[in-house]
Amino acid sequence: MKKEKKKKSRGASAVWTIVLIAAIACFAYGAFHLIQYGLRTLHNKTEYNDLANQIESSDVNSDMTPEEQHEAMMKKYGKLYEQNHDFIGWLKVDDTIINYPVMYTPDDPQKYLYMSFDQVKDGSGCLFVDGRSTLTMDDVSFDLIIYGHRMKNNTMFGHLEYFQDADFVANHKYILFDTLYKPGTYEIFATYLSQIYDDNDTEHFKYYDFIDCDTQEQLDEYLNFVRSSADYLDESCLPDLDDEVITLSTCNYHVTNGRLVVAARRINEDPGFNQADYGEITVDESEQ
Repeated sequence: MKKEKKKKSRGASAVWTIVLIAAIACFAYGAFHLIQYGLRTLHNKTEYNDLANQIESSDVNSDMTPEEQHEAMMKKYGKLYEQNHDFIGWLKVDDTIINYPVMYTPDDPQKYLYMSFDQVKDGSGCLFVDGRSTLTMDDVSFDLIIYGHRMKNNTMFGHLEYFQDADFVANHKYILFDTLYKPGTYEIFATYLSQIYDDNDTEHFKYYDFIDCDTQEQLDEYLNFVRSSADYLDESCLPDLDDEVITLSTCNYHVTNGRLVVAARRINEDPGFNQADYGEITVDESEQ
């Protein structure tokens, strides 16, 4: 009887030892990845602040030829382009963390989905233009869609959710998106929710496939979709056929494969944006 009790005791002890070792291993694994994530977040913050500090001052105006504008923009962003030839421009939204380089790789459209500016594997990825878009000195697609992750620490496109608040949009109407070819200020005309549909779906308008717009009929279909989907809409600045649009797209969780989208139209007027002040990127440490 005593031997049986000792055997049971040893058996129970072995089980608890295994459980304890497994728990320690899980904790160590989680701690390792948490530390790794924290270090990568800090590295990203430092990297993007350093890139912002390398942007030069450059006078560009609408009286310049396209070649002169391109030359001026290359002077402004030349140091960034030298480090990575996939760099195409800089995106900044006032009073948000959105203050980042934008990448463009038409031959490898999702290259920067999980890759940083310095081309290291990174869950945050980079902001990048849809690879199906045309973006050259001589030609640009009607709608440039820029994708970015909605990170829990609010980096990348984590702050796009602010634009679901009409009061916030009213006080933050403008987006800066400079390319290597010309400067750009855009006025927000809509914020809306959508989703990624099945490839065979023909019933729903797919904003992420709306890149080129050649006819009024195509434009009307797009605008009807925007009107029906919008959380925020400014009818006074909806785009015309000869306008240029940028669409900022990130994940949203209202449905499976949901998306949160901010759309803006390029304007010629200067809204008083201080384009030389690129500020500093901050990170919400509480969400890491």
